[in-house]
Amino acid sequence: MLTVIIPVFNGEQFIRNTAGHILSSTYPELEVLLIDDGSTDDSGRICRSLQEQDGRIQYIYTENGGIAAARNKGLEAASGKYVCFCDQDDETRPDMYEDILTAMEKHSADIGMCSTGRDIDGKRNIFESLRDGCYEGEEIRSCLLYPLLFRGYNYDFAKSENYLYGSVWKCIFKRQLINDVGITFRSFVDYEDDWLFVTQALTEAKRAVTVSKVGYYWKVNRMSRSHTHRHILDMPERLQLLDAWEDEYLGRGKTSRTVLKEYQKVRLCEHYVSLMENGFPEGRRVEKKAYYEKAKKYILQSGYRKQLEAAGHLKKNALKRRLVLGSLRYLGIRAAFCLTPAFDKLIQGAENISWLVRWERKSKTGKRRRKDEADYSDSLL
Repeated sequence: MLTVIIPVFNGEQFIRNTAGHILSSTYPELEVLLIDDGSTDDSGRICRSLQEQDGRIQYIYTENGGIAAARNKGLEAASGKYVCFCDQDDETRPDMYEDILTAMEKHSADIGMCSTGRDIDGKRNIFESLRDGCYEGEEIRSCLLYPLLFRGYNYDFAKSENYLYGSVWKCIFKRQLINDVGITFRSFVDYEDDWLFVTQALTEAKRAVTVSKVGYYWKVNRMSRSHTHRHILDMPERLQLLDAWEDEYLGRGKTSRTVLKEYQKVRLCEHYVSLMENGFPEGRRVEKKAYYEKAKKYILQSGYRKQLEAAGHLKKNALKRRLVLGSLRYLGIRAAFCLTPAFDKLIQGAENISWLVRWERKSKTGKRRRKDEADYSDSLL
């Protein structure tokens, strides 16, 4: 019934524990695909050992191509009626799959989602907060897609009780939807493959369900690639390719022209922040200058002062974006480039203050951690 796809890259410290949580699921009709993305540590041996211990596990080795390619490899090999994804160092609750699939089967849904938690050094808080619900047609757009596209921004058409990110691991997809539409993971810049997969699926789904219970915990690994800065020299060119692809499938769907026009402004504001976070390349001064001029040209050609109108819709708790876009508007492009590293350090430092993290999550999701979630979390610490 369900295929769980786990990309593995040098995950010898985590994969046994992660697979163990999935195999202890209250939903037994599943297969687990461990996609070894060219690991150079002991991950391969551990995965083969897990395969020998449990017939529901299948180990697949592939040359290193990144997480998007590994997930696509898993989609090719999947045999379940439904598919979902898990990262190698995260944790699922035993009833996650049963809760979501029960709701999907009841409503004949193409997509099911649950609330998620975030684990930073053993301290857990709500990350994505969803209510119990079933949506179809325009409801999918107004209650799921638009709140995702405009996350962090105040627009009347994107207000919802659901607070969600573009993470793929909270979702279960009907495999027929993925196959019929031809949805695959694509990476134009760096880490937008989740976002593109989820938003494209939401534009094509006829019915979606959400489960309020936290089913998945994202463990923040500060040493992972997503938390280690890596300069992308051709980011402006990649952003243009990303925009073209996203406009294609959003425009092909039933997204309102007015909403799409506003989203293009919001997306450009997000791109400005990404360019600033990308910073200057290491090396000679001439190389730094060349990248800066290329990024500056991209920002100027996009008509950034017009696009920054969207920044006026930023929510108060979108602190980093308010700082970066505010410095761009009032101090200029070079100043924003120079100040963004300081903003990054400020936000990273705030993640080490427990009460501040709790306040940040509550202000964004509008919810405190429920007692049942707290009891479960404390039992695992």
